[in-house]
This record gives sequence, structure tokens and C-alpha cells, in this order.
Amino acid sequence: MRNGTLRDAGPENTASGTVDLDAATLTLRDVNIDDAPDAIVLLTHDHAREGAINLGPLIAFQGTHEYRVPDDVDASQYGSVTVWCEEYSVPMGFAELE
Repeated sequence: MRNGTLRDAGPENTASGTVDLDAATLTLRDVNIDDAPDAIVLLTHDHAREGAINLGPLIAFQGTHEYRVPDDVDASQYGSVTVWCEEYSVPMGFAELE
């Protein structure tokens, strides 16, 4: 299992909580993320949108929730998690995975 701490993407976009990733599931724990339209959860390389794996819409802006990693994705190849706002093409929060 790899873990990380969710942090703000900038002064306008705040995020907190923890992230746990195993081969099949990404869990966002005790998160608090600013509301945004079309927020999605991504497995990323250095927080970049390019080459990211979309795990689906953000279930909620607060609380704990899980996302399934597709069977054909090797989660160990991704070093970060990004909550992304599709409408404005901006990151909402990041977590480095250790």
C-alpha cells in the first residue's frame, strides 16, 4: 500500500486529507476539498493531466470514499493522485504517493 497527504493546488483551490492506494483501490480519507464543477480523480505522473488515468468523478468534497483502479492499469506506475476540475482545466489538490 502506498500513501500520501492531499494538499492545496493553489490559493484558490484548497484540499486536505490522506490518500491510500493499493493495486485495486484508491481511498481518499477524511478529505475536505473546495467545491468545483466536474471534479474528477486521477492517477498521475507528477500531477500532470497528460497520461493520467481517470478513476471517475469525485464522489464527495468531504469524507472518505473509494475508487476502483481498472484491472488493466498498473497502479504502481503512478506517483501521484490529482483531483482535477475538468470545466476549468485546473488541479484542485495533489498527493505524492510514497
